Amino acid sequence: PQRAAPAAPADAPPADFPIADGHHYGQASGVAGVGYQVRNSTGVAWWDAYRRLGGFRALGYPIGHPYTWQGFEYQPFQSAVLQWSVADGSLRPANLLESLDAAGHTEWLRQFKQVPRPIPDDGASGFDDALRVRLGWLDDEPIRARFMNNPDPVRFVRWSLLDSVTRWGLPMSRPEPFGPFVAQRFQRGVLQHWVEEVAGAPAPGAVTPVLIGDLALEAGAIPPTARTPVSSAVAAETARGQTLGDRLAPAVEARLRGEPGLWAVFAAPLGGDSPVIELNADAVMIAASVWKAAAMLEAFRQRAVGTLSFDQLLTMDASVLERVEPPASLAPGQRVPVRVALERMMSISDNTTAVMLGDRLRYARIDQTLQELGLARTTVNTRIPETTAREAARLLEVCVGARAVTWQRSLDDTLAMRDLLFSEQRADRIPARLPAGTSVAHKTGDFGGVVNDVGVIYASTGPYVVALLVQDTPDRDRSAATGAEISRMIFDALDPPSSDAEAPVG
Repeated sequence: PQRAAPAAPADAPPADFPIADGHHYGQASGVAGVGYQVRNSTGVAWWDAYRRLGGFRALGYPIGHPYTWQGFEYQPFQSAVLQWSVADGSLRPANLLESLDAAGHTEWLRQFKQVPRPIPDDGASGFDDALRVRLGWLDDEPIRARFMNNPDPVRFVRWSLLDSVTRWGLPMSRPEPFGPFVAQRFQRGVLQHWVEEVAGAPAPGAVTPVLIGDLALEAGAIPPTARTPVSSAVAAETARGQTLGDRLAPAVEARLRGEPGLWAVFAAPLGGDSPVIELNADAVMIAASVWKAAAMLEAFRQRAVGTLSFDQLLTMDASVLERVEPPASLAPGQRVPVRVALERMMSISDNTTAVMLGDRLRYARIDQTLQELGLARTTVNTRIPETTAREAARLLEVCVGARAVTWQRSLDDTLAMRDLLFSEQRADRIPARLPAGTSVAHKTGDFGGVVNDVGVIYASTGPYVVALLVQDTPDRDRSAATGAEISRMIFDALDPPSSDAEAPVG
């Protein structure tokens, strides 16, 4: 649902950037150098709700500022309009199609926008009955799958029927053919299943959402006062020193003051280009067992290109024995398949199977893949592997599918790598002080005075990546506990408490 913004001058601010308590977006303004902001205001956490619902990937970019209408507050986005209820303090997508009907736009929507008319009466006796009846209207299987299924498995670990209803509302019509596509109307959106090939249109079989925020704009349902954009240059200057990162970095630096060892810290929204903290983020540090995430990625790459089978047997030999601290987990001559080596290497950080797998993958080939992915300072082809906090975080982002790779990768492979990161059994750093039930895909590393942890945290406001690298520390347990504190500080900054129980859980 992204609309390309006009080209901006070379010295202009980026298309989007953090501001105090929110974010500025210029992508959907239609004019270079201006945009709209999504930010938490007094009593209304627009920015938190926007992120909880999937951000621009799910709702599109903002096309206006918050406005008040008939006792509710709204903010429009390309694919939805968020509504704040004064009564219960909740923020969720508005039943926008019902509002457009009430304003007399039903026939205009059908004739000019190919949106089906609503069925006037479902005959239901209550919400539970309406849920049963209306879900029965999902006759078009591709539309049903798009409605029901996790829209972004890379970002949402879990997805339920409640999440689908929160996003789309209940069906308001049955699927209806309109030339090259079949459309179905919901309370909070319209889905189109393309069945014929049309130049410039999605390929047959694709299911795409209608930009209903743009429909509301065209119908005059969004007041002009909400459409006055903000200068991007002014917004960037005003935000200087006021962003979440500007507040978080000094707090983390203060907490680390006096702590033993050399620390490097990096955190950013998953796949994003605006870190919330980067402390010594480019210092070359000892990777310790974090290198095993690179080996895992290379194993999946080699399988994808057909040069490795996960059923292939790896043999323990004397050369491996010489390179692992005793006791080795296998005796010379013992054999394990690649998939078992991966499981042991990632879940219990077993060094024996890690070295066996690394030998098979070839360390120089792992480094070549890292170089191709732009991770120039990370190396495993050395006696003591090295990385930086920024690159270790980027490596995890690649593993969980948030950054592109140079080969064809399936979603199944991405989710399998994430599951291996979920299997990490040492939980005394990044996950230790996070709220119960928080999903963390991570890899630890310990070596002498090294106490590392790099992970992706699936917070309700969206996943983010954290790298905590420590070396030259004389007190492993103290540094692990400090890392757990810093992890919680970052979590509290990025995922503040919410009163909206209907928001999807990341």
